Amino acid sequence: MVGGGRLLRRYVAGLMLGGVHGHDERQVFDDLCRAVEEIVALYGLDGKPLPKPALPPSG
Repeated sequence: MVGGGRLLRRYVAGLMLGGVHGHDERQVFDDLCRAVEEIVALYGLDGKPLPKPALPPSG
């Protein structure tokens, strides 16, 4: 997940409480992506806007 960590923290930090844990980095990343997809879908079903990014854009 080189380079992806900051991007994930930027958007996921304000989207869900808790997290996804495990020993296999690839499996944790896949599980996190699945969790985020489900949360985004729920926001859409509820007609709610997504939270603003937790970190400012880098660059």
